[in-house]
Amino acid sequence: MSRQTSTLTRLFFCAMLPWLLLACAPSLRDPNQKPGDIKVKTLPGPPVSVKEQQTGIFEVQINSSNPDQWVYYNFGQETEVKPTEPAHKDKTWQLAFRRYFIKSNGGVSGEGGVTTLLLRDQNFDNLEKAPSDGYLADETGNNVNEPRSAFGREGEWYYYDLLKHVLTPRPEFMYVVHTGDGKYYKVQMLKYYDDNGNSGFPRFRYAELPAP
Repeated sequence: MSRQTSTLTRLFFCAMLPWLLLACAPSLRDPNQKPGDIKVKTLPGPPVSVKEQQTGIFEVQINSSNPDQWVYYNFGQETEVKPTEPAHKDKTWQLAFRRYFIKSNGGVSGEGGVTTLLLRDQNFDNLEKAPSDGYLADETGNNVNEPRSAFGREGEWYYYDLLKHVLTPRPEFMYVVHTGDGKYYKVQMLKYYDDNGNSGFPRFRYAELPAP
């Protein structure tokens, strides 16, 4: 092999090395990969933990660590609900969680009439009245078991670091949930990990808003 050929071979290998590494690393190969959590752990504990931060503002942590089970939440009751089967016909829940997936009880996900509005760069404390329009119901996603909710329609509710496998709620996103009984709630996602660093524990705060 000539020196020129050897040099070209080394240059070609160096140029291809990053692609070869990506091909050998399933967790990094797909730039559109969802945070599937390489080591998924279903952890014990209450499905829902609620505390009132101040009058009318509630902070909720959901134990949705089980990848095969949805956890359903009711805003007016500030509690988990166990819908009758089939769940999409039950109108007692507004949002449901399964790890990082969020669905609402409307559109393809349920018959509860729930719609959700995404707000960008809106301060939680400064929003004092519900907007009048722009609300969306869940739509069919790429996977029938993973509906395309308003929480993921214009970019997911989180940022995901492909290298560190860390999910972080997007601070510039806030949501307004319009329930089937005509009430409005502002919702801000806060965390995805519990205090011990375990994934599958979405945390959010919410408060009821006056109607438009």
